Amino acid sequence: MALTEQNFTMYQGEDKLVTFVITDEDEAALNMTGGTLSWEASITSLDTTAQITKTPSLVNVDGTNDGARVTLVDADTQTLTPLIYYHELRLVDGSGNDSVLAEGEMTVKLSTTK
Repeated sequence: MALTEQNFTMYQGEDKLVTFVITDEDEAALNMTGGTLSWEASITSLDTTAQITKTPSLVNVDGTNDGARVTLVDADTQTLTPLIYYHELRLVDGSGNDSVLAEGEMTVKLSTTK
């Protein structure tokens, strides 16, 4: 089951680390070692054109590789229009199973200094 409503806010041209703690149906840490992670932000959930595409890194949160960290740098959002974007984290595990792990809204606010 995907984590829903994983919402966050940032300003244009800001660096930000976004970490997702992933668990299985029993809420136990889900070890994602051997899988391939991807993260995208689009204008809407129906939009197939990503505004940002990232490869998250695995991080240890509860002693296993159960976290995914997306590193956003200033160049990723500097030219984005201030909007509420849809974002989605996916995993293709070592067996080839493809699943959405998390989704939500990424609010990009106007920065007057960038």
